[in-house]
Amino acid sequence: MVPVSPPEAFALAKMLEDLPQDHRTRIEQRLTETRERLQAAGLLPVLQEWAESPSQKSDSDVDPINRAYYALRLPCIFLENDACSIYEHRPAACREYLVDTPAEWCQDTEKNHVQELPIPLRAGTVLSIVWADLTDGPVRLMPLPVAFEWAEKHRALNMKTWKGLDLFHATLDGLGKFLQQSFASLPRKKPVR
Repeated sequence: MVPVSPPEAFALAKMLEDLPQDHRTRIEQRLTETRERLQAAGLLPVLQEWAESPSQKSDSDVDPINRAYYALRLPCIFLENDACSIYEHRPAACREYLVDTPAEWCQDTEKNHVQELPIPLRAGTVLSIVWADLTDGPVRLMPLPVAFEWAEKHRALNMKTWKGLDLFHATLDGLGKFLQQSFASLPRKKPVR
């Protein structure tokens, strides 16, 4: 499941709006099909609640949702002819998912042997932290299938503007918060005497 930050949700919605009609129609059709399958599986309301949650879900909360989502084997709505049809506009999570194992290993969600290359900095998470600071809202990452709905519902938030220096400082602060969280989760070594 691809998580997107609020700025990414707005950017994807704008990108979709600006696509040629035939390309947009194909993506909207795949999005409708995905949402119908999620609804039938009882996952759509869970994902919608997740997108609107006043607090970010923990990894332990997200894991069963991810497993149920992946069990549906839903193709990405942007996938056409085995390639990303919005490659230049893809979410940060897609840009950061780097593996060095065979693609067929991704088919087994229970015994996943995929070896993801470590990424020390998650741009989507930093964007979420910056957005939360700028809007006085929660840190939020939402599942891609509900991002367009979220962006439409919160369209007024996308009209806000900030000075460049304020954005720069917020980004540095967000990066600092992300690094603090990352370092806090690392195992601590005892000092050698």
